[in-house]
Amino acid sequence: MPDRTVIVSMVGQALASSPGSVLDLFIESFHVGHGTKPLLNHLLIIALDSKAFHYCKSMHPHCFYLTSKKPSLLRHLKYKFLQELVELGYNFIFTDADVMWLRNPVSRIHPSKSLTIACGFNSGDLPSVSDTVDQGFFSMPSTVRTVEYFKYLDVARFLHPNKHNQSLCDASVSDDIFNTLEVEVEYLDAAHFGGFCQQSKNMEEICTVRANCCENIENKVHDLRMLLDDWRNFTGLSVEHAGLKESSFTWRAPEQCKGVQGMFVM
Repeated sequence: MPDRTVIVSMVGQALASSPGSVLDLFIESFHVGHGTKPLLNHLLIIALDSKAFHYCKSMHPHCFYLTSKKPSLLRHLKYKFLQELVELGYNFIFTDADVMWLRNPVSRIHPSKSLTIACGFNSGDLPSVSDTVDQGFFSMPSTVRTVEYFKYLDVARFLHPNKHNQSLCDASVSDDIFNTLEVEVEYLDAAHFGGFCQQSKNMEEICTVRANCCENIENKVHDLRMLLDDWRNFTGLSVEHAGLKESSFTWRAPEQCKGVQGMFVM
């Protein structure tokens, strides 16, 4: 992990309040993934309410309570927190809590790009808003350009408060400010950063899988648990059965998840 790099995830009580929650599965994925367990030392979980904060503290050493008396301001506070990170000189990797980390993805993040993001298509594709699928994973280094981008967002939110309901994936494709500020974007290949909306079939290459296209929390938990079970079975195959990995071993999940995908908005 590069110096001064923080992995950030944010949860409320819907995802983190009792054993068997999405947060439990999220942290479990770091324990069963390849090369991911050491990354837990860099993981900061932001709790958006007191119940999530107390539960987070019971299972992870690095929890922070981001509170607001007005729930409507939480989205703005989340954005401000990331802005403060880059202004303090920290690089960050943001991940939704329903993203399972199955392999260490850090080597796939381009250090010279201002934004590295998983949007459901490949780096060589011509991106369009109609093709984006938010895979809940992006990274930004602390640079002059990224600091300026966050400052722009601060002003834009004030001038156009309704505009910023679009996902960061959509904004990276359609917003001219990325070119104006020379914020270079690198799109992570869908084969390595997948999700339930479009599940990657190749377990040999996958790094992260997000439970998108899944609004019901119980369905999300069910399918994420199934996914981790499949991963354990896949990684537990002996050398003599390694040929089965590519020929016949596939994900069972998603089984219960279907619906409209969620998104991280900026």
